[in-house]
Amino acid sequence: MGGKLDFLEPLEECAIREAREEVGLDIAIDRLLCLTDHRLSSEGQHWVSPAFLGHIVCGEVRNCEPQKTCEVRWFPPAKLPASLTVTARNAIQAYAGRSLAAVKQKK
Repeated sequence: MGGKLDFLEPLEECAIREAREEVGLDIAIDRLLCLTDHRLSSEGQHWVSPAFLGHIVCGEVRNCEPQKTCEVRWFPPAKLPASLTVTARNAIQAYAGRSLAAVKQKK
């Protein structure tokens, strides 16, 4: 998911709003997972993309923007599609590192 901040909107509130608008889920943010500084020099663009770790509060996932997205699906970590964005890859890597750190602390 992704989206544009509304004027003066806090990042966390934007993520919560975008989840509701794009996939119909009410979520709660647990913490900032990572930040991607994505520079596209050839396109003259510079994106700073936060990724949050959160959880579903309620709702059933659905495609709320069929004009923008073909389908919305869950994937097991071992079977992720090859066409992930750099921001998605960074978030998954940050989450995987967090998960490994949590397992090591429990030992």
